[in-house]
Amino acid sequence: MKRLVVVLQVKCNSWMCNHECINSCPVNNSKPKKNAKKKKGESWAIKIREQTDKAIIHEKRCIHDACGICVRECPLGAITVVSVPEVVETEIPVHVYNDSNFKLYRLPQLSDRKIVGLLGQNAIGKSTVIEVLSGSLIPNAGNLKEDTLNEFLKNFNIPGVARHLEDVYDKRINVGYKKQELSYLLKQYPNRTVKELLKSVDDRNEFEFFSEFLNLDGFLEKKLNILSGGELQRTAISFTLLQESDVYLIDEPCTYLDVKQRLKLRELFIRQINRGKPVIVVEHDLAILDYLTDNINILFGTPHVFGMVSRVIATKKGINSFLNGYLADENISIRTKSINFRRSARERTFGSTEKKIVFESFEKNLGQFKLLVNPASIYQGEVMVILGENGLGKTTFANSLKEILERESTVSEFEFYDISLKDQILNRKFDGTVDEFLTFKTSKYLRTPEDKFHLLQPLGIWKLLDKTIKELSGGELQRANIAGCLGADADMYVLDEPSAFLDSVERLKITSVIRNIAEKKKRPVIAIEHDLQVADVLGDRVFLFEGNPGVFGYTKGPYTKREGMNEFLKGLDITFRRDFDTGRARINKPNSKMDRDQRDVGEYYYLKK
Repeated sequence: MKRLVVVLQVKCNSWMCNHECINSCPVNNSKPKKNAKKKKGESWAIKIREQTDKAIIHEKRCIHDACGICVRECPLGAITVVSVPEVVETEIPVHVYNDSNFKLYRLPQLSDRKIVGLLGQNAIGKSTVIEVLSGSLIPNAGNLKEDTLNEFLKNFNIPGVARHLEDVYDKRINVGYKKQELSYLLKQYPNRTVKELLKSVDDRNEFEFFSEFLNLDGFLEKKLNILSGGELQRTAISFTLLQESDVYLIDEPCTYLDVKQRLKLRELFIRQINRGKPVIVVEHDLAILDYLTDNINILFGTPHVFGMVSRVIATKKGINSFLNGYLADENISIRTKSINFRRSARERTFGSTEKKIVFESFEKNLGQFKLLVNPASIYQGEVMVILGENGLGKTTFANSLKEILERESTVSEFEFYDISLKDQILNRKFDGTVDEFLTFKTSKYLRTPEDKFHLLQPLGIWKLLDKTIKELSGGELQRANIAGCLGADADMYVLDEPSAFLDSVERLKITSVIRNIAEKKKRPVIAIEHDLQVADVLGDRVFLFEGNPGVFGYTKGPYTKREGMNEFLKGLDITFRRDFDTGRARINKPNSKMDRDQRDVGEYYYLKK
């Protein structure tokens, strides 16, 4: 692999330094040889780009790891050395962003009768791939100065892809594109009701089917600007799939959806490929991605620097290759350490004498919705996972529990506790840096070696401390809020959907962080989750929510992990197994031999060995 010196544009702020990188660069400071002709602008290896006010490195003039002076001199840690596969040196990029210099290499092929998934870390180019294939982003092949569309199409003769792009740009085909950010619907149709919007694109007269299948009836008369996240997501999916398109591109459809709603996506996508329409889907929930897709393309590289699309791989082999960190077909290592999971459920037992927090039964009424919570207890150092459909009161429970347990001792049946809560809804209203945000949330300065080792470094917060909350991405904001919750001194920690907006690798990292904090501080943790893989790895016991969404909710349990997962999966009518090679969670295909065998013995949560 070749090693390159690169500028991390997200960390570079030229107004916060004295341009140490430019002033210390030996290429910048070198004098031309005597009698050598010096062309205008050829003397620099690193400079500040006027358009962005950020540093940029000239790849051919930079000495790279033979020097490394700018890496050491940068006070913001914005310059680093990355390893780049040799194949990158021989390929022309599909697109290079002018503001960040991020490079995308290759594009996936489209398959008429296959659902294809895109898997990779955040900031690695997945949404860029979707934008190029949709026609909303014209690739520049690395030429930042002029329109190179024709040149791009001539050089990128990938079977099927070049023809697809030509057809898109010439408007010979229609592309159904569900964007990652759902705000585009609010901007385009601010005054439409859900029914009006979906009826306007119902090209195949399938409105009634989608309305019933995705349970849209309860909010069809609502305007888009008052929808919840889950309601808006289902509206966006319906809006895209109801249109008669030749290709469907679906970017992160599972955000805000519960497990039951996520599972339904497979039938919707199969309906499209049965009509000969390719479907490409970006998703971070590994169990759902495995269930939804036939093949995947892995995106690998260095976040914010470059991303490359792998060859198409069968889904099982592809996810395992991603977790193992090695693409055998291309002989490329994409990670230094493999990710593996336990082959058996991790069920800790707690003695009757161990400390625990007990809460009695209580009711909560919100308008026409009623929540009934049965009495339960949670042990010190335990992680209890909450599972259930949307609209059953899980977030209401989290907020009510904090309110009740923190109430003064005038309510005799409850003891006073201090609860640290990470809310489901994240916002950027805090006016300050991540460092200041963490101090505000925890009421202390999170800079001890323990804080750094157990919290800030594994969550990737250490590198974000000087960024403002307003400029964070969704994943960065989620990690900052998790750090703010777990960094506080509290009697119990409650995290509402901590894996939302995180990529698959980050999701697995937060499970380790949460469990380590619970054990280290000997404090109980409650986590509300919709990602089956995260729930499986994270929880010691399971607390279930059932009922009629939006009308009535009640709790069951807590159960042991096996009992709770078995009850939950049975309610979803799916069976669950562990992958032989990695131990990851896999949902059995309906009516497969494994599915039938597990149903016959009543074991929905994988068979005991």
